[in-house]
Amino acid sequence: MKWGILGAARINRSIIPALRAADGHTLEAIASRDAGKAEAAAAEWGIPRGVAGYEALLADPEIDAVYIPLPNHLHAEWTVRAAQARSGCAVCPPARWPTGSAWMASTKTSCPRGDSF
Repeated sequence: MKWGILGAARINRSIIPALRAADGHTLEAIASRDAGKAEAAAAEWGIPRGVAGYEALLADPEIDAVYIPLPNHLHAEWTVRAAQARSGCAVCPPARWPTGSAWMASTKTSCPRGDSF
């Protein structure tokens, strides 16, 4: 599975080595809102590509899944966007989800591949 990371957060120091150690998984790209920051993070960690913008990474057909280490208040928004873009995703805990079951129902039905969480 080819992974991308949405954001150049400090917690990536924990996930990157674990992801690299997982059989059958490769880290292909890291995105940041700032192109320079994305390129710097890619160079620091030996990641093949730095991508300008989270949307660009989600639109990349070469990426199968994304890790989302964004601030808690952005977890729900970017998890939904990843699902809508056909990406699997892992969210840095603790994820904060909107209350009520309507959000989860809409997330499941909006995912083009039919994946559910």
